[in-house]
Amino acid sequence: MLNPVHNLQIHTAELPVSATTAYAAWQLFGTASFIASWWLCATGARLTWTAWGAATTGMIWAASPATGRTVATGLALRSLSLRSSSFVHVHNDVQPTPVQIRPDIHVPQPLVERVEINGRDLRSVD
Repeated sequence: MLNPVHNLQIHTAELPVSATTAYAAWQLFGTASFIASWWLCATGARLTWTAWGAATTGMIWAASPATGRTVATGLALRSLSLRSSSFVHVHNDVQPTPVQIRPDIHVPQPLVERVEINGRDLRSVD
């Protein structure tokens, strides 16, 4: 089975660039359009990145054998990965630390020894 994206020797035979250079330029264009669409949040950059993905998927569809087109295109849409997505749940069985509350009330010493109000002498012990 052909590897449709990487096997560019047929299409670059009469071009002045090699297949490796064409593939690297295609990947660089896709990466640059993705970064521009994320960083600039511009509609044109997002459309360019979407068109790049659609063109890549179309190339894979066109270059794949008729019996495997659906599978090859599905793999391309899934980022060319055979890994299954999975969710890992980590359960930490940590017991809470008991909290002991010890209320302490601190009353400061009075600062005033003697106060006179309306001719009456008041002291802190009164």
